[in-house]
Amino acid sequence: MGIVLSFNSLRFILAIFICWHHNGIIFFGNEYEYNKYFRTAHLAVDCFFILSGFLMAKSFYSNIIYSANNRGVSSFFWERIKRLYPEFIFCLIIIYYFLKIFHVHKPSKTFLLEAMMFGGMSNIPSILSVVWFVSVLFWLGCFIYCLVFFFKEKGLFLIIPTLGILSLLVLVANFNSIAGHSQPLLANFLSFGVIRGMLGLTVGIFVYIIVDFINKTNWDKYNKKVINIIFMVFELLCIIEFIKLLAFRRNGDISDFNIYFVFSFLIILLFYKKEFFLKFLSNPILAKTGTISYIFYLSHVALIDVFKKYSIFTEMNIVAMYTVVTIACVIFATVLYFLYKQMALLFIKFIMIRN
Repeated sequence: MGIVLSFNSLRFILAIFICWHHNGIIFFGNEYEYNKYFRTAHLAVDCFFILSGFLMAKSFYSNIIYSANNRGVSSFFWERIKRLYPEFIFCLIIIYYFLKIFHVHKPSKTFLLEAMMFGGMSNIPSILSVVWFVSVLFWLGCFIYCLVFFFKEKGLFLIIPTLGILSLLVLVANFNSIAGHSQPLLANFLSFGVIRGMLGLTVGIFVYIIVDFINKTNWDKYNKKVINIIFMVFELLCIIEFIKLLAFRRNGDISDFNIYFVFSFLIILLFYKKEFFLKFLSNPILAKTGTISYIFYLSHVALIDVFKKYSIFTEMNIVAMYTVVTIACVIFATVLYFLYKQMALLFIKFIMIRN
């Protein structure tokens, strides 16, 4: 299957949930009276990991498992850099000076470490508060690809699932929930975010293994109407649980891990275009929001940090404040994305002229 438009829409919606989570934390902290909702919306980050793992596994199957001409590790590494780094380094530089203009203090001593995508891991301070996700996604993605490249089926079906199970056990044993990212866990080295990333990516990979099994199974002997009704019921239940987990829970606990089940089922439905209630995600106009979702994710915390300096936002009605901040963050991300594209075009023209 080719591009799944609904995945682009889904990325943007997940980024919105993360924005709402950070908005409540930055403005209200742990004040339950004001910060009642989206306290556990950080689970949307784990959904990003699952979706990334799913798409990585899709690449494994097309380029390693079922291909005679395996794409090398260096090729994958370079593709990951092209996918994640340009917008990341652009946002890092812009946000650094943006925060300086508004006198918002952020540690700058680790700028070069952050530029190498090591920020936010194992208590390394960062300018972009969400950089830990990019760091974990990049380095773990390369590590997992190496496992599959060198060990083939043994890596995909044995080593990676084992790492996923161990990650789950570590998270349950140490926190009994899913939260945080920089706290060191193992030997004061592996952070909570690295373990979360490993679990999310491995779950996504396992979900694609299920998809591969579905592709190889003959479903003609089953009643399609009954199957569609079952899918519809499970889709509705998963949507309700998904919203409940991200929007209405006040504290994390063991039920945080339900996100791995409900989100996995939803992306399988979207991949096969079997969704009923989520058909709106395949709207081409909505899917275009996916182009700004990465920059939106990277930039929204900086803008909220600036807004916190002005009392006008805290004096607003809570619904109005969330609405205004969200719209402002979307506009900010759109402007940054436009500037990024223009600078990229200028850079390409410069290279072509030089050559």
